[in-house]
Amino acid sequence: MKPLQYETSCGAVIFHQTADQRRFLLVQSSRGGHVGFPKGHQVPGETAEQTACREILEETGLQPILDTGFCYELFYRPQPFIIKKAVYFLAETPTVECRCCDEEVARFIWATREEARALLREEYQTILEEAEAYLDR
Repeated sequence: MKPLQYETSCGAVIFHQTADQRRFLLVQSSRGGHVGFPKGHQVPGETAEQTACREILEETGLQPILDTGFCYELFYRPQPFIIKKAVYFLAETPTVECRCCDEEVARFIWATREEARALLREEYQTILEEAEAYLDR
């Protein structure tokens, strides 16, 4: 039996705001096809914020403005012997021009709240709802 391992990933709910609409960036994984928000593994010596910025740049080519006032932690078990914490911040970007810099990303989807909810699993829908509530304050 393998010993229990703990991992941390960090990323962000990235949005682009125009005068009349807010869209959220979703990424589809090339590994399992699931849709979520950009995130990746934290390396030793990095803060959660540094990891989020590095991973967003690696996965999307974007350098959005990170808002650490919003922080959502999701815990799950990707495998029976791994407990993973995913930390999500909020980030705004002035552009929707992404470029795939990471072999883990199959495609980018800029979605309205309703479109995103239809594509996301329940735990990611919750993160989106929390991010929207934070933005609407």
